[in-house]
Amino acid sequence: MKRVEYLLKLVFALVLGVLALFAPSVFLKAILSIVALILLATNMRNYKILFLILSIVLFIVPASFFSNYISNRSFWRWINSDNFFQSSNNGETLKPDTYIDAADNLIISGPGFRILFDETSDKIYIPHEIKQSRSGDTLSLSSNSVNKSAFIEVGTKSPYNSIRIEASGLSISGNLTVKDMNIQTLGLSSYVDLQATNFIVNCAGLDLGGELSVDNIEINATGVSWKGTVDAQKVKVQGIGMDINLLVKRAEDIVIQATALNGSLKYLDEWAGTRNMSIYVTHGNFTLIEPSDNEGSLELNISGMINVDRKKY
Repeated sequence: MKRVEYLLKLVFALVLGVLALFAPSVFLKAILSIVALILLATNMRNYKILFLILSIVLFIVPASFFSNYISNRSFWRWINSDNFFQSSNNGETLKPDTYIDAADNLIISGPGFRILFDETSDKIYIPHEIKQSRSGDTLSLSSNSVNKSAFIEVGTKSPYNSIRIEASGLSISGNLTVKDMNIQTLGLSSYVDLQATNFIVNCAGLDLGGELSVDNIEINATGVSWKGTVDAQKVKVQGIGMDINLLVKRAEDIVIQATALNGSLKYLDEWAGTRNMSIYVTHGNFTLIEPSDNEGSLELNISGMINVDRKKY
């Protein structure tokens, strides 16, 4: 009976493995592969070495491939180009033609947006097709044009209390001061010089640049390309593939969780006491650069098969 159960699990695992090869989506490939791996694991209690080899083949090697893929700047240039929005919306861009008053709280939702934060204006410039509604100090802008993205200029002469954006594709640029910034999107290209208390991003693909002066940064994205200057107390970024090159100051606690990671982080300031940095990564290479005559210390926590090269300057 046990032998029959063993053979059935093996057959099912092989079938799932073949189906994973021909599955139309990456998500389905991953699910089928994981289930096949679990079935094999239940059959290999006495063959831990073989199971480890299978795990490396099915997990570590793809992680390495994905790490190299997300490091390719052409992928991120595509997200930041018109092609990304055309593929997301398959249509034209709605141009602004109507000025409206701003509000302390701003909510923007729709399929795709290009947003310019203009520090010389205190108005919001929108296409007339955009729907608007107000409730107290909150202005909501929405678009139901499935095949069209919209270009919006948001005046930032006065700081905002909160801005929340929900979109399929989103490109933002300019200068912005806000207390709470929350973005939910599939693809985000952000080159904003941002001053905020909280900056929260949830997306699939992220291309992030500009100067961020934020107390608390939380990023959850599948693929992350992040290059810029960060002035923050706490930074937490989670994802699968990451290419990160940052100049950091004032950061007391940094947490990076990823499957694959490449890049570097340089502390621009000196400090007294202890700062913390945690890197939980399956595979990758990372360079950490610290000031040579710093009085304080950096407590580094590392987990996974990642090579961290610590340097002084």
